[in-house]
Amino acid sequence: KDRQIVSEEWIIESTKNHIDALGIGYGYQWWIGQTPINNQTIPVLFASGHGGQKIFILPDLDLVAVFTGWNIREVATYAYAFDLFYDRVVLPMVR
Repeated sequence: KDRQIVSEEWIIESTKNHIDALGIGYGYQWWIGQTPINNQTIPVLFASGHGGQKIFILPDLDLVAVFTGWNIREVATYAYAFDLFYDRVVLPMVR
């Protein structure tokens, strides 16, 4: 209903790189990286939840992709959303 719930300041602070982990930046529950798109490198943020749930945000493209997969027994499920986002569906359509 056109009411902002989370402040702009919190969004900026939580998606800022606070530490480097696994070769990628990390904010407050957000991983911070970059990806090549059409001869340029653009920022990408993602949140990784339990059972393969993921949120990917590409601010420069006004793009948000949400994966609501649920499988707590298979490690491959965690990688599946990355595969769909980066290699098979979402980014290939943007490229």
